[in-house]
Amino acid sequence: LLAAPLAGNLTDRLGDVRMLVCSGVMAFMSYGMLGLLSNPISSSALIIGMWVGVSEMGVVVSSQALISRRAPAGSRGTLGGLMTVAGSSGILFVGKVGGWAYDAIGPGASLV
Repeated sequence: LLAAPLAGNLTDRLGDVRMLVCSGVMAFMSYGMLGLLSNPISSSALIIGMWVGVSEMGVVVSSQALISRRAPAGSRGTLGGLMTVAGSSGILFVGKVGGWAYDAIGPGASLV
């Protein structure tokens, strides 16, 4: 949450599409680094996890900016709500799959 003002500022400076792409790439790389860790409770995992949070905040802020600036005025609220439902559903799904992977494969599998 502390990264939200920074993400908003960068979105204004870089543009919503460019910020969305940059944040998505950073999140992809961060999640990949988490999957390579041998100890998911190490200090390295904490640092990478914080970087995941910062990059995901960039994705959330820039995607909301994209919707608010580019969607037709009459459908912005509906599209924002659909984005929220899709994001929440994704979090629930990934949490379930990550828990299954942790139990079935091992601690590092849930971070891939």
